[in-house]
Amino acid sequence: MSDASESREQRTVKETPRESEKRFRLLLENMEDMVSRHLPDSTIIYVSPSCRPMLGYAPEELVNTRAADYVHPDDVLATLATIDEAIAEHGGHYRVQHRMKRKNGGYVWVETTGRLLYGTDGRLLEIQCVVRDITARKRAEKDLLAWKNRYASA
Repeated sequence: MSDASESREQRTVKETPRESEKRFRLLLENMEDMVSRHLPDSTIIYVSPSCRPMLGYAPEELVNTRAADYVHPDDVLATLATIDEAIAEHGGHYRVQHRMKRKNGGYVWVETTGRLLYGTDGRLLEIQCVVRDITARKRAEKDLLAWKNRYASA
């Protein structure tokens, strides 16, 4: 092992928990995807600052509210069914596409990937989510479908 790589490894091992938390927080604060933690009843206990550009809310406005309340009414049943199915199968994760309400009253299409965390007793403790804005992709899919339909009828 070279002296440089050995020195780098020693610095990594000596990293304090405070430095580690600082790097982790910096990562969360600068990513486009929204990261959140929820109780099993969908109460939000943490949400990353990226909720502001995505949804228009400050993190403190979302904490202690229910994530399900921001899901578009037409998407609620399918979204909850996907989550309930993962829970019933004692699964580790799920993925679902749905619309989320923005602070201005509009909606944004998102893809939510949720990870289910269980206690040693098998009880669901929390759900950790990564939420990605897929509005542009949904718009492109809609445009492509319209183009295919026009082309097919020509």
